[in-house]
This record gives sequence, structure tokens and C-alpha cells, in this order.
Amino acid sequence: MRVMQFNIDLDTVDPNGVFEDQTGSGAGEMTLDGAGVVGGEWIATDGLARQLGFESSGDINTVVFTITGFADVARNFPLSETVTGVNSDTVESAEYFYVVTSITRSATIGTNVEVGAVDEAATKIIPINWRADNISLLAEVTGTVNYTLQQTFDNVQTSTAITWANVDDSNFVSATATATGNLNTIPVAMRMIINSHSAGAAVKLSISHSDI
Repeated sequence: MRVMQFNIDLDTVDPNGVFEDQTGSGAGEMTLDGAGVVGGEWIATDGLARQLGFESSGDINTVVFTITGFADVARNFPLSETVTGVNSDTVESAEYFYVVTSITRSATIGTNVEVGAVDEAATKIIPINWRADNISLLAEVTGTVNYTLQQTFDNVQTSTAITWANVDDSNFVSATATATGNLNTIPVAMRMIINSHSAGAAVKLSISHSDI
């Protein structure tokens, strides 16, 4: 029996960790200058890919921002997403970014905008022995967190466009407490999605399966 364990320690949300309050004239590139920026790139500080929140103090609902980066530390999964601004509110990306290399705007922004990681995150891809006859799961929760385990049957070694679905054990879908269970269908790989969390939250994930 093989047991894989992953400690998922969640950093406090940093709403301007990618860039702090900025405006801009015409289309152009935003300056990545937040606390999480290293060498001109924003890099996640807790080992988790993060959704990004765009917060504006005014109406920028005609401005489109393009985020370019990667979903993983090894930079094997490039990402590009467009996010349309909002009116005096926060809008979030749909994708999870581990690295952001650039953010551009499509038009002038006259009121301050800031961007940073929000409380939704994704772990790295966890390859699974799909020939195993049983998968046992244990997720041990510390603090306040809502999480979902997802699985894929795509070849994660060669594909950069992976289709994810929630696992078939509902104990691990939008869960908020420690959970145990088993998978009926053995996937090729898994990941954990953090739907929300508070400061100091953590999850220890254990995956047990037979080696064949």
C-alpha cells in the first residue's frame, strides 16, 4: 500500500500582492509591483495556484484585462485569461495562476485598480496509479476552510488542457470538516480546490492506494 501525503497551508489573502493602486492612459501594460512580485513576476507564496481579484474604486466595466502566466511551478501549463472590470467592486479570474508574467489593460483606467490573490486556490496536480483497485482518502482540516477534491482522466504528462470534475465521493465536495472516504472510479490524477478559507487554515491530504 502506498500513501501520499500533502500539507496544504494557506497564506492570508493579499488583495494587492500582484499590483497596488494603479491607473493608466490608453491600452497598455500594468506594472507588477505588489509584495508577491519577484523579478518582475508575481509568484504564489504558499505553493498553490490562486484565483486573482481585480478591485476598482470606480467604474471600469468597459476595460478588459488580460492575464498571462502559468498554472504550475514548473511552468508546463501556460495560462491566459481575460477579465472584464466592474463598477466599484471586485471581479475574480476563473483560472488559477501560480505565476503571473504580465497583465495588460484594453483602455484607459482613471480610478485606482489593485490586483491580488483571493481565497480560492488549487493545489498542484497529483498523479494517481490508475491501475490500483482501491483509493482511500483522508482530508484533515485545521481552521476554517471549504474544499473540493477533483479528478481527471486526461494524460497530465502530455496535455496542457485538462478537464477536471469533482470526485464521486460527496464527502469531499464543498467540504468544511475532516473527511474520509473511497473512490469508486480510479482517476489518472487529482487536485484539491480551495473554495474559501480564513487565515491560518490548513488541510492535510492523505491518498492511499495499492502499487501494481
